[in-house]
Amino acid sequence: YGMDSGFYGYIEYKEDNLFGKAQKLSLTLQVTGLGKTNYQLSFKDPWFLGVRNNFELNLYDKKSSTETIIENEKRTIEEERAGGNFFFYYPIIGAFNLGLGFKYEKVWQNIAGSSYTQSNIASINLSLARDTRDFILSPTQGTRQVLTIEFAGGGSSSNFAKYQGIFQWHIPLTNREVITISQMKERQVLSIKASVGLSDGN
Repeated sequence: YGMDSGFYGYIEYKEDNLFGKAQKLSLTLQVTGLGKTNYQLSFKDPWFLGVRNNFELNLYDKKSSTETIIENEKRTIEEERAGGNFFFYYPIIGAFNLGLGFKYEKVWQNIAGSSYTQSNIASINLSLARDTRDFILSPTQGTRQVLTIEFAGGGSSSNFAKYQGIFQWHIPLTNREVITISQMKERQVLSIKASVGLSDGN
């Protein structure tokens, strides 16, 4: 239950080892109390083309309703975003990975009592990541740094640039060697995450 959307629910199908190749597939259907239906299909392949390339694909149709203040008046914004994106990550040297992505979506926005707009966004995403974590899902030591640049333009209704940096540190607080699963559970780790972002344009 949410104050903006009322009661809502979802049904999801997930497969974490599709065809025995460590591929992940998920399909989500969400229905809100305001009669909105959201869809999302996601696919991830950590061994794309048979080598250690990471590929990710997302297709979606999402509807939302939010309230905001425009010219000292409370307005409701109805929004729908339909489209998709894909990302491709390629290991280069040591712990470094180079990423390339593309996103395209159509956006319909209706501000009650004000205006209705329809636009499309096409953007390219470039990233450079360094990851020295020992376990990706539950790291006990190591660091991760990701620098990302996203550009939108060309035939897109929006023209902008977004810059983002994500920094993670995992510091072990116990020095004992991990031998068994029970000992791993007893190990304590201090994890710190910081992120910074900047955007420019429309």
